[in-house]
Amino acid sequence: MKNIPISKFLLKVFTDIEAIFSFIAFALFLRVGASFIFQKGTFVSIIVGIVMLGLCAFYFSMFFNRLKFLQKMLESEEKR
Repeated sequence: MKNIPISKFLLKVFTDIEAIFSFIAFALFLRVGASFIFQKGTFVSIIVGIVMLGLCAFYFSMFFNRLKFLQKMLESEEKR
């Protein structure tokens, strides 16, 4: 195992944790948004469901952006 500076290790750990929480938030907003749209069926619940699905898309994009960042960081570390 290579010696990795502690700051890079902590950055990797916190990035992993943030990606995991982004994915959990994505799943929760997807579930809540879909249940608001399909169970209630009123105009307000459909609007709330669409907002929840928008938040779901936001957290989904955050999850993949963090994974891309982590991949680039690891590739740059391997080049050194």
